[in-house]
Amino acid sequence: QVVTNFEMWVNRPDGSRVCLSVTAAPLPNPELGVVIAFFDITQMKQVEQDLAAARLKYQTLFEAIPLGILLTDDQGQIIEVNPASSDIVGMSAEEHKKRRFNDEQWECYDSHGLPLAVQDYPGMIALRENRTVRGIELQYKSPNGKLIWLDVTAAPIPIPGLGVVLTYADITDRKLAELALQKQVQQECLLTLISQNIYRSLNLNQTLGSLAHNIRNTLAADRVLIVRLLPQNRAETVAESIIPGLDSLNDCCWLNVELPEFCIAEYLTAEYQFVNH
Repeated sequence: QVVTNFEMWVNRPDGSRVCLSVTAAPLPNPELGVVIAFFDITQMKQVEQDLAAARLKYQTLFEAIPLGILLTDDQGQIIEVNPASSDIVGMSAEEHKKRRFNDEQWECYDSHGLPLAVQDYPGMIALRENRTVRGIELQYKSPNGKLIWLDVTAAPIPIPGLGVVLTYADITDRKLAELALQKQVQQECLLTLISQNIYRSLNLNQTLGSLAHNIRNTLAADRVLIVRLLPQNRAETVAESIIPGLDSLNDCCWLNVELPEFCIAEYLTAEYQFVNH
């Protein structure tokens, strides 16, 4: 019987070890025994061991790291995700792999809350410009409707058949804290502006007009209206500040116009929302 590619480790006289690949076959003449051929595969075995160790390290990091990791093929199809990605994004690995990384199914929004165009996804930028894109902060709407802030890094993978790797961290708590602090600072600035305007002038109309202008500059808004709530859910404009090019809403929008009941209710409970963009 012929034996092929039998691997064995052999101790050399100097104490080192060598791995051999051995092939043995019987000779036709039984009196002659067998013929044995072997060659040194020590270096190849070392490479295999190094690759196995690297693969184990990669797999350990891939599964244990608290960052979401997503890999795609060269067509954009998601082929691998780690457990942290499933936790952050709110969908299983199998659900991930039914999508492409640039599908419009991903509901993403920029830092201002506006829908993020597909061409502006971090992975698309990385592929288009063939570079690593870091520190992209965006909002992602999970399947349960929760908005999650993500810090995303994307990089093209220089391996045939592969596309892009994305990593992302959930920074929702940090962003909410930043926004709360920003709101507090703005409120303090507005209180200071109100105090300064009241102190500088005893003319109410002049004070409110100056206040509206300062508030608009502080908030970088297009328009600031100060209205007086009247009985029967009516309101009238008492001061307005707008950027150049906008039509004034004085005497045409708020004066003697019936306001929806929920506007008053939400105002009284400090629950505000946009009713007209």
